Amino acid sequence: MLQLRPVISQVVGRSILITGVARSGTSIMGTLVHSLSGVELVFEPPLLYALFPLLGQMDAATWKFLYESYLFEDFLADALAGRRSNFNRWDDSGIQKVKSIQDVDARLDSRYRRLDLFREACNHRVAYKMPDILPWVNTITGPNFYPEMQCIIMFREPEAVVDSLLKKHWFSDDGRSSDVIQGPWNRLAPDEAFWVRDSTEWEDASELEKSYLYYLWQSEALVARNKNYVLKNGIFETMDGKRYCIVNYDDFVREPAQEFQKVIEFVGCSPTPATAELLKTVKYQQNGMVAQTLDKISPELRGRVLNVLKEMGHV
Repeated sequence: MLQLRPVISQVVGRSILITGVARSGTSIMGTLVHSLSGVELVFEPPLLYALFPLLGQMDAATWKFLYESYLFEDFLADALAGRRSNFNRWDDSGIQKVKSIQDVDARLDSRYRRLDLFREACNHRVAYKMPDILPWVNTITGPNFYPEMQCIIMFREPEAVVDSLLKKHWFSDDGRSSDVIQGPWNRLAPDEAFWVRDSTEWEDASELEKSYLYYLWQSEALVARNKNYVLKNGIFETMDGKRYCIVNYDDFVREPAQEFQKVIEFVGCSPTPATAELLKTVKYQQNGMVAQTLDKISPELRGRVLNVLKEMGHV
């Protein structure tokens, strides 16, 4: 079996994952985490979307070899050398939003030797932002993979998420979901994303029901994980110290500096001037009333949604 240096596993093992359902604030949270000192973030990496559904299906050693090679060698080291920086000013992952001009210039002017770059990468934290993967969080943070990694999970009320999904028509019969939603796919035509848990239930569902099924398949995985944790100041902790941080979207947009301070303390990384500037852009916006759709779905689905809210302390 091919091997990587043990220190690479250690660096990747303390990585930071930002996840949650779509439309829950994962993008701005990922950008803020990227602005912290010593953190490099990759935004919705396609390779990891291909790898995550294989957790539990592929040999664990092979999976970890590919995962670690990508995050350390292909992403982190090249990002610090200025080879993996996004200079699109309109993208959430644009480097000018999160790093100083001096930092960016230093990367573009760097003449790192291979060993120097390796040592520099070992002193950084790697983070990645990936919504839609809550069903796999329990596995990747388990004893066979990376129990020391940290997860920041965005949580948002179901009707607000569903309202946003309906406005974007992501699950509409009028178009292909694969044209707008991150892959991979169990199958195409009809579109069935990798996170679909029950093909028959998905095929027979309306656009509204599909929106709630998506929310439930993600959130029920989170609830199942929470049963082994104790909530302390917004952070779920186990007896042996493994933990992850839940950020409520509504609390975050109302009090961004206060709520993000919890994240700073959680990951143990220092804010930068870019962090403060980014926090100023987080505004609570009430763009009309959220459509009340919970009473328009089946009693069985509604009961499942209410159970999620109860387990998360929102009922």
